[in-house]
Amino acid sequence: MLFSLSRAAAAGALLILLSNCSAPGHYPISGQPASPDDPVHQLQAHDFVFPGVTY
Repeated sequence: MLFSLSRAAAAGALLILLSNCSAPGHYPISGQPASPDDPVHQLQAHDFVFPGVTY
């Protein structure tokens, strides 16, 4: 059980590290080019709604 848990944690850490690798000026997961005019720069924290969470 402990071996499978540590193996899953190592696989998750590797996935996170590899998904963060991208060329400068590109989004890490999609690989799309990023620009200063992207609409994500206008997002605020209150734009995100988490299911089941009441504010």
